[in-house]
Amino acid sequence: MEMYKSVPEALKIFHAIDKNAVFSIVEEISGTVLHGTKDALFVEINSQSEKCNGQVSHAPADVSNVEAWAIIEAAYNV
Repeated sequence: MEMYKSVPEALKIFHAIDKNAVFSIVEEISGTVLHGTKDALFVEINSQSEKCNGQVSHAPADVSNVEAWAIIEAAYNV
C-alpha cells in the first residue's frame, strides 16, 4: 500500500481497516508498545495525546505499515 499524502487520505485508509486487524504501535518517548485493534489504538493514542497536550510521539512497530500510520494520524487529528 502506498503512503498517504494528506490527512483526508489517511482517514480514508483508517476507515477501511478491518475492525479485527491488530497492530503494534510504539510510544516513542517512553518506549511503551501498544497492541490492539484500530479502534482501541485510536482511543489510547488520542487519550495519551490529550493528556500530554500533544507532546507525545507514536510510530508503528513496523514503520512500513501504512495502516498503522493512518491510525496514528486519525488519532492525532480528531
